[in-house]
Amino acid sequence: MGEYSGVDGAEAAELIEEHHLVSVIVMGHNVPAEAGEVDVERLAVELERIRSAGDGERAVAPMVSVDQEGGLVTRVGGPLTEWPAPMAYGAIPSDEAEQDAERAVEADAAEVHHGHRQMAAELEGIGFQISFAPNADVTMGVEDPTIGSRSFGSDPEAVGHLAISGIRGLAEGGLAGSVKHFPGHGSVSEDSHDTLPVQDQSVDELRSRDWVPFAEAAEAGVPMVMMGHLDVPDLDPGVPSSLSSAAYDEIRQMGHEG
Repeated sequence: MGEYSGVDGAEAAELIEEHHLVSVIVMGHNVPAEAGEVDVERLAVELERIRSAGDGERAVAPMVSVDQEGGLVTRVGGPLTEWPAPMAYGAIPSDEAEQDAERAVEADAAEVHHGHRQMAAELEGIGFQISFAPNADVTMGVEDPTIGSRSFGSDPEAVGHLAISGIRGLAEGGLAGSVKHFPGHGSVSEDSHDTLPVQDQSVDELRSRDWVPFAEAAEAGVPMVMMGHLDVPDLDPGVPSSLSSAAYDEIRQMGHEG
């Protein structure tokens, strides 16, 4: 999967053909816009150019992906619907929340499913096939500088349930989703965009908290898991998890076959 510059889909198609790529990811700088609004018609044309790379000579046509979580991470904005950050789903007031915590999570899950299904339907209609969402990270709160409101919350079981609801909503809307960022970016105090954060928890501690949503998603058959760039000394010291065979082994042992 490659990344390209500019808004010209022909450039991405050339990249795919030259390097035999499976797909490309569309970032914010690849989205044509005018006066602050996405030019949806042109974007659809450019994505079709990308998906046509190879002129039918490939066994599988190129796929187009995007980071579209809602809230802070929204690559394709208005006039598409502006969906809330994941944490906002858990903050929706409801009668269930006052009466029964379990019923409250189920009510939130229904909202997550609906929101992700509608978000996917809009993206699929333009030509996308993959969205790298939702987050399965369990946030530790104010000391979490990177994930924050991108997480569904601080309760591992609830996060897992809501993440699965999001994945299923995306699928019903026509997109393959991906839980992220294993081994959990919500409980480190540094940003992996800037450095290699060190996750000091033991593997046993991670299995009891941060990895709970990923294990539940794997069991549910999530199509993809995105790896994060974290150093987990108790797992594979000094090696970023994205390059760590031990980290991938953990995902496989959870039952992930994607």
